[in-house]
Amino acid sequence: MKALHPTPEQHIQELEKQLEFSQQKAQFFEAVVNVLEKDYGISVKIRQADLRARASNRAHRQLGVPVSRYQPPSLVPGIAYV
Repeated sequence: MKALHPTPEQHIQELEKQLEFSQQKAQFFEAVVNVLEKDYGISVKIRQADLRARASNRAHRQLGVPVSRYQPPSLVPGIAYV
């Protein structure tokens, strides 16, 4: 049975296990991406601009703002931003 409040040492050990597992997953996915690119010519890397757009769209959906009608303030015509 797990203790309700692990000691700091136990917590660190658990975090280290999680970190190792996450690193192994990242290595696996990087290997898969490399095989797809090298052997099949498929590019699956996401550009930073795409990631920002996805995050922005997700935030607007959570706020209830229709994504298709939303324009960031920097793109609103006729308004000068300093």
